[in-house]
Amino acid sequence: MNVLDLSPRIAVKFAVFAAFIGALAGLVVLYKYWLKYKPEFKQLYESSPPASDITFFDMYKEVIGYTIPFVLVGVINPLYQFVDMITFKDAMKSIGLKDVTTMYFTMLNFLTHKVVMIPVMVATGFSMALIPVITGFYTKKDQKGISRSLDQTYQIMLFLTVPMVLGLIILSNEIYTFFYSENSIGADVLATYAPVAILFGLFTVTAAILQGIDKHKWIVFTSLTGLLVKMILNIPLIKLFEVNGAIAATTIGYGIAVSINLFVISKVLNYHSRMVFRRLILIGIFNVIMFIAVHFTLKGLLAISPVGGKMQALLYVLICAFVGATVYGALALKSGLAQKLFGDRLTRITKKLGFGG
Repeated sequence: MNVLDLSPRIAVKFAVFAAFIGALAGLVVLYKYWLKYKPEFKQLYESSPPASDITFFDMYKEVIGYTIPFVLVGVINPLYQFVDMITFKDAMKSIGLKDVTTMYFTMLNFLTHKVVMIPVMVATGFSMALIPVITGFYTKKDQKGISRSLDQTYQIMLFLTVPMVLGLIILSNEIYTFFYSENSIGADVLATYAPVAILFGLFTVTAAILQGIDKHKWIVFTSLTGLLVKMILNIPLIKLFEVNGAIAATTIGYGIAVSINLFVISKVLNYHSRMVFRRLILIGIFNVIMFIAVHFTLKGLLAISPVGGKMQALLYVLICAFVGATVYGALALKSGLAQKLFGDRLTRITKKLGFGG
């Protein structure tokens, strides 16, 4: 047997073993902290009121009721990919594209998807930190606090996601070349797929907000509704637009789910904000300026020397990212938007640097 035939199997074994080691390390850390806080837990237990008379059935029923929406949010994206897996190849074969089916499917569901999820992880990491705050205001029925926290959550989400998405679009060829290989088709798929990252992030954030205000049934409803739309539209759209049809079906499915989530949040929390709309226009203007700056920077670099390999592609990505981040950051700091979104600590730093606070 060829050694190359064994390499994927070996890679999978190493990946599984690494996951096992990571889980083991996590358990060790949890056990360490449990020992550290055990006296405090014991004191809280002894001073806590008597437990209510609740059956195991009721307890597990409630736990499962909370678990299903939580798990569904985590697996909904792989479920969309699963729909592509079971429909994409047959749909492509039906329009005479059997020879390139595997290549397109790999680009869509494996290669570009990994890159598209990068801005989603970054943006949701910042914005999700505000969800417990929203829950706290909701339990206290503090309407001003709710509105202020939702404003900040949506703004941070889009403030971080949109420029990264635009960066993926402008630099799709260089990014794809660096991560994989030079391929104009793969770069086009990445550029088309990148904007869907905004919907991925918004769905995660809005679903978390619904969890925080105890609207778990809506999470199940919107998740499954979006998935059903994806299943219905995937084959017809693939037949019409090939690989872009699968992306369009995902966009429509997530768009419907996000729209319903936003509607429910607005109704339940009585949330309406013109200020967010104005801020989004401002963020849009900053992104247009950044887009122009990065576009002409890339054009200048390519005029000097076309991309000739992975390291040159990486160099161009880093240069353009630096230009984009500098322009976008300077606009956000000078206008005071960044300080308003990220709090007093950033405000103190920017005052020392001479930016508006």
